[in-house]
Amino acid sequence: SLHDALPILVTNSCARKVSNYVQLQISDAPFIKTALTDKKICSGSGATMMIEAQGVGLSYSWTKNGIPIIGANSNIIMISSAQVSDAGTYEVTVIGVCGGKTVKSTGKLEVLESPQITAQPLPSERNVCLGGRESITIGVSTNVGVSYQWRKNGTAIAGATGATLTINGITTSDIAEYDVVITGDCGGQTISSKVKFIQSTPPNITTGLKDVVICEGGVISLNVSGSNIQRYEWRKDGLLLNGETRSSINISGANSRDGGTYSVTGIGDCNPPATSSSRVTITQSARLSIGLSDKVGCSGDNISFNVTAIGTGLTYVWKHNGVVINGANSNTLNIPQATGTDGGEYECIISNGCGENIVTKGTLLMNSIPIISSHPLGGTYCEGDGLVLGVKASGSGLKYQWRKNGVSINGAIGNTISIIAVTIMDVGDYDVFITGDCGNGGTTSNIAKVTVNKVSLTGVSNLELKTMGGDTTTGELRLKNTGISDVNI
Repeated sequence: SLHDALPILVTNSCARKVSNYVQLQISDAPFIKTALTDKKICSGSGATMMIEAQGVGLSYSWTKNGIPIIGANSNIIMISSAQVSDAGTYEVTVIGVCGGKTVKSTGKLEVLESPQITAQPLPSERNVCLGGRESITIGVSTNVGVSYQWRKNGTAIAGATGATLTINGITTSDIAEYDVVITGDCGGQTISSKVKFIQSTPPNITTGLKDVVICEGGVISLNVSGSNIQRYEWRKDGLLLNGETRSSINISGANSRDGGTYSVTGIGDCNPPATSSSRVTITQSARLSIGLSDKVGCSGDNISFNVTAIGTGLTYVWKHNGVVINGANSNTLNIPQATGTDGGEYECIISNGCGENIVTKGTLLMNSIPIISSHPLGGTYCEGDGLVLGVKASGSGLKYQWRKNGVSINGAIGNTISIIAVTIMDVGDYDVFITGDCGNGGTTSNIAKVTVNKVSLTGVSNLELKTMGGDTTTGELRLKNTGISDVNI
């Protein structure tokens, strides 16, 4: 500021003099009256960054984003046609003449351009899952001064005003076409290409796994078919089989360790995944442990044939004299109340589809109870006569026991009994008790009554014994009786 004029007094030891009057000016430190302000302009428009400062002998220094602007040394910067490259943070430093005092002001310049789409939302067709989540994003050349409005089938979606549209919990009503309208603050509007939602269905296995029985050393071949499936995961007994991602699985040279529960999961775009499982049984060739043995039976007996074999999935076929027995399909064949027609050859064929069939055979011999076809016949005999009693019977394993008056005769165990010379002691009732391999109580013949007449010498006189031919060891006993012819003994 200016002050009144004052003289200057100059003195020394010799004199004192006063100068002419001079005017004194005192300068204040610089200060900013109007600071820089932030500005937002459209590309191609003019831009002015200006400061109003007060002070004496002021000078100015400008920077943009911290970098000095050459030639900018006034209180104003003017840009005739601003470009995006002109945007930034501008700062001006004001310098006064007193003591190097400085003040600064900062302002931000934003240069807006019309938005241009740099990345359309892709893909243009999307398979979406009900209940799923889907996001669509648009790419533009600038995010400054840009507004967005997403549309579904041409109708604005309330609240969808960002660069990305996200739909959670997709329903059938969300299956539509989507686009976005982009508007810039500097004018201009552009619309993106459309994205079409196509409803996808969860994966489905149409032909699933089935339980299989595989012979040891064979090939396990499992396969499925389905729809909407992108890849498969196979498991055995719950453990993931690494690398198995196709619709089929094959294992050669199967052994007992390969048996178990196999499952496959079909995975697609949508949940839930599809699954199928099966049981794989590894079977060894059938082996015979105990085969058929020959049997003997009687009519009316309950007879059983049994076999024991080792293996899984065994099947049995029984034959009698080469003819298949219907309904006989276990390891035991029961013959209730057997008759003679049940005798013959029996055969059991064992198989489980692995290796050769096993055949074992046995014979059933059917015995009959004793049957007498000819009974012993008695008669009247004279003392000294020979006696033969006989019986004829059929049956198996027959045994005989002759009896006299109901008492067994020692040693008389054949189908005949003979007495060389009967005596009066041989008189009685004879029969035979016959037993066999079959029959509980045996059978008894009819009674054969034997009568023996005794020779009487009553009234015999003049008994004479003479030898013949002088032989003393043999001779003739001649009994004489008057009026009776000779009796030779």
